Amino acid sequence: MRYALIEIATALVVNVIELDEPVEWTPPDGHEVVRSDTASPGDSYASGEFIPPPPPPEPEPDLEMLANAARNQRDYLLRSVYDAGTQMVRREIDMTSDDTYAGKLKEKLLELHQYAINLQAIPSQEGFPIQIMWPDQPSESI
Repeated sequence: MRYALIEIATALVVNVIELDEPVEWTPPDGHEVVRSDTASPGDSYASGEFIPPPPPPEPEPDLEMLANAARNQRDYLLRSVYDAGTQMVRREIDMTSDDTYAGKLKEKLLELHQYAINLQAIPSQEGFPIQIMWPDQPSESI
């Protein structure tokens, strides 16, 4: 037969034991024994029922790790902005005679510049690094 050894002061199951019937055994002082096929150490015993302990709490997020991951993502996006801007400037040099193209290129460069500013401001957002509002990435076409 299976029994739960319960510490009376705390009403906690401190052990589970198997005993063959009949047995001449008494629990240690401050403990009682209750027959149970389901009790486990750590369970509480109240009103004739065994209650399992609550699950452990979810760990708190590691804010430094989240912040570093967000900064790394931001830096990656900033590099792509600078690369796109560099390519556009090279195109501008090659196509200086086309005013329409130059105007569109200037607009695009201003969009990329604003996007870069928004990316750089991410760590100062309220809720960083738990909640991050990533700016919309501008299209790559001119």
